[in-house]
Amino acid sequence: MANVAEFGNEDFDVVGWVNKLCAQKRGSNEETLDKFLSEMEMRLQLSAEEIEASLHDSSNQALRRIPFAVQEIYRLQGDIQGMQDRVKATSQQVAIDARESNSSVANIAQLDMVKRNVQSASSTLAEATELSSLFVKVEEVFAAGDLAVVASMLSSMRRSLSLVGDVPEFREGRETLRTLEDRLQSMVEGQLSEALTLSGNLRSTVSSSGAPGVGETEPQVDPAAVDDRVRTLCGLLMAVGRYGVIEQQFVASRMVMATRMWQALLQQHAQQQQQQQQAPM
Repeated sequence: MANVAEFGNEDFDVVGWVNKLCAQKRGSNEETLDKFLSEMEMRLQLSAEEIEASLHDSSNQALRRIPFAVQEIYRLQGDIQGMQDRVKATSQQVAIDARESNSSVANIAQLDMVKRNVQSASSTLAEATELSSLFVKVEEVFAAGDLAVVASMLSSMRRSLSLVGDVPEFREGRETLRTLEDRLQSMVEGQLSEALTLSGNLRSTVSSSGAPGVGETEPQVDPAAVDDRVRTLCGLLMAVGRYGVIEQQFVASRMVMATRMWQALLQQHAQQQQQQQQAPM
């Protein structure tokens, strides 16, 4: 008999299968065709009975497994519901923690603002204390004639005044500071003018050596020392924000030097013309 799996094909052809069996029987004369077909029919019936019994057993087993499968489904549904409940509870707890965290962050931010304000107030008080002390000491430093210390003190006073703002006790401090800066400027301005003029004369001596009327300076003066003196005096004025005074003094000193050089050139040119006129033709 053919393999039972052959009957499981969706395109199984009954007529073709029977004809195939008959064709195989024609090649053998041991038994008649009727007997052969009868035997095949009996075998098919037995096979059908076996298949039916197998189906019955399989169905019974499937039916017995259904209650367990249903219970497993209910168990899984319960687990899923439990997980959903836990996720929901966790989500609610996270929301509560988030609200509490926001409140804590707000409190921390408030404390930080308080801390910064306290530090700012403390710094302002320190600057006010230092400013009061500087206003008292500045006259002593002026009397001592230490202009570098005076410039440093005035610079600190300007910074402190910008920090204390409109504190009533220091409302007149800006005008007082401006008066002190004018006083320092008057003490430095003349010295800077002399130093710039001396520096210009030294440079004109180097660039116009031998020209009459130019570079009349003492040879023992060190140009590097003069330049250091100029830088020091400029630094004093820059400390109190008097940049315009430095520019004015520099331009004035260079104008004097340029005027002298121009006069020297004119004098030299006039001498050359006089010599040409006196030369024999």
